[in-house]
Amino acid sequence: MLLGALSRSVLGSSALSSLKTKALIRALDVPDPPNSCIGVPTRGFNKEAAEALIQRGPVVIPDLIEALKYGTDDDIRLGAINVLKAFGPRSEKASASLVRLLGQSGMDLKTDAEKTLIAIGPSSLPGFFSVIRSKGERDFHIIFAAAKLGPRAVPALVRALEDTEEDGHFRDSVVRILGRIKPVQPEGVSALIRVVEKALPGMGDRFPSWGVDAAIDSLGEMGPKARSAVPILLEAMARPTLARDCARSLSLIGEGLGLAADVLLEELDKRDSPYSRKRAAESLGRIGERDPRAIPALVKAFETESEFEVRTELAEALGVIGPAAKAAVPALLRASLEGDQQPVGSKAVGDQVTDRDLVHASRLALYRIASASEEDLDVLIGMLSHKEPIVRHHAAGILGMVGSKARRAAPVLLRQLRGPDSADRSDAAQALGRIGADDRQVIAALRESLRDKDDWVRLRSCEALTRLHAEKSLVIEVYARLLADERGNIRVMIGAADGLAGLGAAEPRAIPFLINALETLDTSGAMDAARILGLYGDKAAQAVPALARTLVVEGSLVEQEARKSLKSIGTPEARKALLIAPGESL
Repeated sequence: MLLGALSRSVLGSSALSSLKTKALIRALDVPDPPNSCIGVPTRGFNKEAAEALIQRGPVVIPDLIEALKYGTDDDIRLGAINVLKAFGPRSEKASASLVRLLGQSGMDLKTDAEKTLIAIGPSSLPGFFSVIRSKGERDFHIIFAAAKLGPRAVPALVRALEDTEEDGHFRDSVVRILGRIKPVQPEGVSALIRVVEKALPGMGDRFPSWGVDAAIDSLGEMGPKARSAVPILLEAMARPTLARDCARSLSLIGEGLGLAADVLLEELDKRDSPYSRKRAAESLGRIGERDPRAIPALVKAFETESEFEVRTELAEALGVIGPAAKAAVPALLRASLEGDQQPVGSKAVGDQVTDRDLVHASRLALYRIASASEEDLDVLIGMLSHKEPIVRHHAAGILGMVGSKARRAAPVLLRQLRGPDSADRSDAAQALGRIGADDRQVIAALRESLRDKDDWVRLRSCEALTRLHAEKSLVIEVYARLLADERGNIRVMIGAADGLAGLGAAEPRAIPFLINALETLDTSGAMDAARILGLYGDKAAQAVPALARTLVVEGSLVEQEARKSLKSIGTPEARKALLIAPGESL
């Protein structure tokens, strides 16, 4: 009541004093409930106080900046950040204070501070520069946040980079920001090439000066869009201190791979440097079958490597290569079971190294390779009866990825589908659909599973029957019930909306649900929601405003899906949203 009266009096006044502004800022705090656990903070801020501050206008910005200082209550700081966000570019004087929060506060404050800096736009760069100069060390929280300002920040970054008065630390950070801006801008590529060109003459074998190795790394981060940098990278690779970084960047760009592989194969064999072997494995995985030496070298290294960190990277590299790395399947299968033979994190003699990450990476690589000999299939089918649920889960998933070649696993999967464990039933349903086991017995069992008490089993059974082109009307009915269950699992509901869209079924509840998911879920969930909305075409016209709001974070995964969906929706409003989004041409 007191706050409401204060807000009304404030909104009716043309000259709000600093004292009243500070009272509203203090009112942003949300008191802990009387019975809250000690040490467990509440999250959020008083929305009514925030709205009153926004209505007051930019005159409150100096007091909001003061409220961001370390030691202020987190609810107040969170509220102040969000009020500043509402003012957009007019909050540029708060930029330095917001940037400092990126490296010294909790996740809620970091996330909202980053969003506010993006709303301020390129005019926040002086704040970034001020903090980078003062810190005296590289801070990737700051670098990644600055990169999210997008292409509009490139001209100012290039000008800062070419200022010879700046120190090496500052130049290093600016170079790394440029390398991470998406979409890649030719002006940024050219600026990084100039950094390398200026450093090479007279450098010899000495350790590179500040910014040079960062520029080489950033050119790689730009990927194929940095092809114009290939000549200077090949020249720089002749310097021993730069060879590994140049080879890695060439592997990311996709050019000069033969010479890059020469360097990387040497690095993979360095017994005294696990770090070199790990980096080489990552890069050789990207080169893959484009150099005939890469896959055999990676398979051999995986079989003989004794460091679990390096071995994990080797498994990931083989997975990146995919089906062409099928020679690695037997070794990956052995590694995928090692975690069940020894305590997690332990080491044994030779290549018998076990670690949770290694086991997971090996199983994920098997998913991606999705190839198995008859002997390998026997191992995988046997894993379906393993005592550990996680092993059964991965075995079913890998068999599903192998596809029709794994159809002889159907009898075991059917037993699993009728078993007592709901996770096993869900995995079995998914695998049966993917291997294309479309005989009457399988379809009958999947139809029965549509009545399972577990919603994941029902969802996976719907998906499997859709793959097998069976029971369409019944599947649509079950999908609709899953979507209508307000107490259901949110990921299941997203899956149901996806399934209905794929079948071309009109479901009025789907669009409002997906809009809410887009605005409230984490990155993964929001990406799915944005993608599925596009599947509904112009039927999802009401989602255009929500999709358009995601375009502010250029280069983000959600933004990329939202752009695709707006194009699919294709209404005048959707086209307008794309037209006004930075960098978009229709």
